[in-house]
Amino acid sequence: MFRLQARWSHYALLAAAHLLMTLPNLGAHSLWDMDEGINAEAAREMLESGNWITPYFNYELRTGKPAMMYWFVCFSFQIFGINEFAARLPSVIFGLGTVLVTYELARRMFSASTGLLAAVALASCFEFCLISHASTPDSPFVFFLTCAFYLYWIGSEGNRRWWFVPFGAATGLAVLTKGPIGLGMPGLVVLGHLAWTGRLRTLWDRRLFYGAMTFLAVAGPWYGFVTLDTKGRWLQTFLWNDNLVRFSQPLDNHSGGPFYHVITIVVLFAPWIVFLPAAIWYGIREARRPQAEGDDAASKYRFLFVWVLAFLMVFSIAATKLPNYVLPLYPALAILAARFLDRWRLGLLQVPRWVIIETILATVSVGVIMLLGLLFMSGILAVPVSVKGFYAFTSLASSIPISLIPFATALVAWKFVRAERRDAAVMSFVSGAIAMVALVAAISPVSLQDSKVPSHFAEEAGLYQPNRDIRIASCRWLRHSMVFYARREITRIDDFRRVSEYLELPRPAYLIVPENVWDEFSKSLTIPVRIISRRYDMYSRQQILVVANRHAVPEL
Repeated sequence: MFRLQARWSHYALLAAAHLLMTLPNLGAHSLWDMDEGINAEAAREMLESGNWITPYFNYELRTGKPAMMYWFVCFSFQIFGINEFAARLPSVIFGLGTVLVTYELARRMFSASTGLLAAVALASCFEFCLISHASTPDSPFVFFLTCAFYLYWIGSEGNRRWWFVPFGAATGLAVLTKGPIGLGMPGLVVLGHLAWTGRLRTLWDRRLFYGAMTFLAVAGPWYGFVTLDTKGRWLQTFLWNDNLVRFSQPLDNHSGGPFYHVITIVVLFAPWIVFLPAAIWYGIREARRPQAEGDDAASKYRFLFVWVLAFLMVFSIAATKLPNYVLPLYPALAILAARFLDRWRLGLLQVPRWVIIETILATVSVGVIMLLGLLFMSGILAVPVSVKGFYAFTSLASSIPISLIPFATALVAWKFVRAERRDAAVMSFVSGAIAMVALVAAISPVSLQDSKVPSHFAEEAGLYQPNRDIRIASCRWLRHSMVFYARREITRIDDFRRVSEYLELPRPAYLIVPENVWDEFSKSLTIPVRIISRRYDMYSRQQILVVANRHAVPEL
C-alpha cells in the first residue's frame, strides 16, 4: 500500500475504501430527523414547483440554509428518483471529493504516504463517515472549505500570490452551501496563518480585489435573486435568526459547555483519536521551531494548528452547539495524525514505548465503549440509572460483534509492533478502522428502522395517497421527514378545540398525535374516529398514533 506512489493507484484505493464505507445500505433505511427530512423535502418541493431559487419546506418559506444542497439533491432525484438513496448520494460524492483533496494537500505538504494515511483516516473516522451518509449541506460544505484551504496552501507556497481568485471561488461556493461562515472561517484561518508566519503583507495585493470580485460573482447572483423573489424576507430571516441569533443564544436546545466540541471530537474522530495526543504533542514541537529561509516545515504545522484552533475557538464561543459545526477541521486533524504515524512508520520519529502502549490500550478502550454502549442500548445489560422513556433497541444486538474489531486490531497491531514490523502494524489499524466503520454504517442504521415512524405511517396508515384528496395534521408532534413520506403539507394543530374541528371535516382527515396527548384529548371527543396505526418514536421516546375520521375510514 505505502509503496504505491502513483496518484491514480492511491485514488483508486481511497475511492474503494470510501465507497465501501458509504454505499452499502445507503438507501435501505428511512431519513433521519430532523435535518435529512427537511433537506430532502425542501429539494422535492423545489423539484415539484420548478422554483429553484427560493427554498420551501412543508410549503412554507425555508430560511435555514441557502439553496446549493437542494440543487444537488434535485439533480440526484431527477436521475435516481425520489428516494433515500438519491437524497444521500450527493453527500457520498462530496465526501469522496474531500477525501481526495485531503490526500492531495497532505501529499503536497509532506509525502504521498502521509497523504494516503490522512485520507484514509478522514474517511474512516465516525463523524465524517456519518455525514457522508446524510442528506445535509455538511458534506459539500466541508468539501468546498477543504478546497479553499488546499488552494491557499499551494497558491501561497514560496510567497506566491495566485491563490486569491480560486480561493474566492471556493469560498463563494461554501457561502452558497451554508452561509457567511463559508467565507468567515477560511478567512480567519488564512489571516491567522499569515500572521503567525509573519506574512500579513501578502494581503496587500491587487489580486485580493480580484478574489473578492470572484467571490461576489459566484455567491452574489443567487442571494440577489432570492432577495428579490421574497422581497428581502429570506435574507433578513437567514442572516438574523439562522446566523446572529444562533451564534448568540442556543436554539432548539442545542447548547453545551466550553469543552463541548473537544469532547465530541474525542468521541467522533474515533478510532483515529487514539493517535491525536501524540500527534499534537510532536506537531507542536515542529510548529514552534524557528522558520529558516527556504524551510517551511514549521509553517505546515502552524497552518494545520490554526485551521483546528480557529474552528474550535469560534464554535466553542457560539451559544448553539452541534457536533457537525467543527467537522471542517477534521481534514487537518487527519493530516496531523497521519504525519505522526507515517514518521513513526518510517523511523523518522523516535517515540517512547509507553506512547505506543498507550495507543494500543486506547484502541482497546474504543472497543470497550462500543461494546458497553451496544449492550445497554440493546437491552442485554440493564441501564444503571433510570432513563425516562428509555426503550431498548433489541435489533442493535446484531451490531455487537462489530465492537470486537478494535480488540482484534489492537492485538494484531501489538504483535507487529513487538516484531518491529511497523508497516504491518499501521496496515492492521487501517484495515480494522475501515472494517469497523463500514459495518457500523451499513448495519446499525437499518437496525433502528422500526423505530423511525414516518415511513411506516406513510405505508401502513395510508398517509401517502398521491391520487386522493386527504388532509393530514399533527398535534404536539412532528417528525420533519413525515412531510417527505406523505408528499403533502402537514398542518400543525396544537389546540384541542381546533383538533376536534379538523376531525369533523367532510373529507378524509388523519391526525398524528402522541398517545399520552390523545388519552387526554379523546375523553372530550364526540365524533367517531379510529386509531389506525401505532408506533414507538425513538426521538420523542413515546408511542405515536395515527387517528382517522369517518371519511378516511368509511366503516366508522
